[in-house]
Amino acid sequence: MKLPAAWIGILIFAAVLAAAESLLLRRPPLLAARMILAAAAGLLLFHAVPWIRLARWSVRRPGLRNITFYFLFLTHFLRIFLEEILSLFRAWRIAAPRRWRASWRRSLLHATASLLPRTLRRAERFYAALLVKGLAR
Repeated sequence: MKLPAAWIGILIFAAVLAAAESLLLRRPPLLAARMILAAAAGLLLFHAVPWIRLARWSVRRPGLRNITFYFLFLTHFLRIFLEEILSLFRAWRIAAPRRWRASWRRSLLHATASLLPRTLRRAERFYAALLVKGLAR
């Protein structure tokens, strides 16, 4: 069974968080377990709810319109972030030196460090498009 790329990142982060929590704070890694449960619940909720119909219904309601736009923008930014992660590490896998050499970790570090500026640029373009359409303030 192959895990999606987002789950691999979540599990690696949870493992680092669990190790830090158990080694540094000397307590059971409950925060990492909660994070994995929240991600699983979010994934289940994402697949269980008919989001498109719900969004169309709530945009027509004046009281729910701003909340709906907020969550639609949030999903769009999450999709931007995941697309950037996938493209960045796909390019890193092609260009990186062989694994376990001296520069392997450094190239992974540089690839990860460039994630935030790339995502920020895409988010700024999205916000500029909203400004042009008159949807942003």
